[in-house]
Amino acid sequence: MDAAQIATLMQAMNTLIGQIQQGQQENTAAINALTAATQAAANAPPNAGGGAPAPAQQQPGAFAMTPGQANAGNHIDYTTATGIKLWNEATAPLPNKFTADGVDVNQFSEAMLERANKSGWTNQIADIINIPDDGNVSRNLLTEYGRLTINNIKTYGSNYINTQSRQAQNDMQMYHCIKNSLTDAAEKSILSERDKYHNHNQPSGPLLYKLLMQKAIIDTIATESLFRENLTNLDSYMSSVKSDIKVFNEYVKLNYEGLRARGGKCDDIMIHLFKAYLAVSDKRFVRYMELKKINYDDGNPITPEELMALALNQYAIINKQELWNAKTPEEEQVIALAAQFNKLKDENLKLAKSLKKKNEKKNEGKKDDKDKGKTKKKANTEGMAWRFVAPTEGAAKKKQVNGKDWFWCPYHKSWTRHNPEAKNPEDRCRLEPDKKIDKGTKPSQSAKGDKRSQALAAVISAYESDSE
Repeated sequence: MDAAQIATLMQAMNTLIGQIQQGQQENTAAINALTAATQAAANAPPNAGGGAPAPAQQQPGAFAMTPGQANAGNHIDYTTATGIKLWNEATAPLPNKFTADGVDVNQFSEAMLERANKSGWTNQIADIINIPDDGNVSRNLLTEYGRLTINNIKTYGSNYINTQSRQAQNDMQMYHCIKNSLTDAAEKSILSERDKYHNHNQPSGPLLYKLLMQKAIIDTIATESLFRENLTNLDSYMSSVKSDIKVFNEYVKLNYEGLRARGGKCDDIMIHLFKAYLAVSDKRFVRYMELKKINYDDGNPITPEELMALALNQYAIINKQELWNAKTPEEEQVIALAAQFNKLKDENLKLAKSLKKKNEKKNEGKKDDKDKGKTKKKANTEGMAWRFVAPTEGAAKKKQVNGKDWFWCPYHKSWTRHNPEAKNPEDRCRLEPDKKIDKGTKPSQSAKGDKRSQALAAVISAYESDSE
């Protein structure tokens, strides 16, 4: 590009920049003029200068906490996207399926109450939940279902069923919400009772709710008394569920809410709750509840719901720390000492059994030896029978038996090893009358002339001599 071309390009660029700057100035001027005109119109009196009146400002829509509560006096146009969205939100399944079992009643009722408020079912203009009873007193179906009859609900629903009203739409929304929130088993349980939840051939949400409550809780005159009795025996129930606070609280809510749903009261519910909580197996939980009871007794108010919430929270904390029913240091020490004692006790028992066994074996040996001695002695005695046979007159008074010399002793009246006619007096019989008696002998026996004693002495002496 030569110098002439560069100069032409620079001139074009300067021209363009000037036009842009001029446009900005014009825009600024236009904006300022518009602002001034707006302020003048705002400050001018109505219809000043005879011109056309200023357009009216658009009013905001009616206030509502949820879309379902908006325009409750008007029916919903389900042909619009907004109408379809409201239907989907109102009829969506509840967070937990309802089994039509008593243990799930409180959870189901609370979820239904939340859905009813959100969807506008309780709105005064299109209310389908608050229904007059036999005394024309308005009762909340979801919390006081026990005080409303099937006829009460049907009579109230007859005012709007088959009409083009928001109430009819709300009723249908409630019906489909409940149907979508039932388990298969619960849904099967109502299939044969279609007439009980239909009003003028139209399915009714309030009637279906009442039927399910009747199935979940036996709805009789005695039911209220049963609830009250259950609440007065909460400590026994706590023991039966092994101190499971979660299960216990659900049981309390079922009975407490069921009692209130029928218009009943349990003024001493706090007494029964504390009694049950203080019967829990975990000592840490009991100490916590003891402090709460002291505060309550001192006049610090607390509702049953608040107490149950605190109990459940404390139960969760202790379980999370893995300390539920854990032993205290003192208990651990006692258990350790008990284990040590039992160990020593077992060892001593084993030692005692061992010693006893040894003694029995030793005694058996002694007994065997004693029996052997008796047998030997008996055999020896029986073998010495010839010793008591006196030699015939004129026969020799000395003989040999088994290579040994035996002599007839007239004093022992038996054959003996000593010679009663020996020259040495010391070798003669100890029973000889003229011989000095040793200290170990008993001459009194022979002196008495007792033949049995003499014979026995002769046997013993002979046996001793033979043993020598």
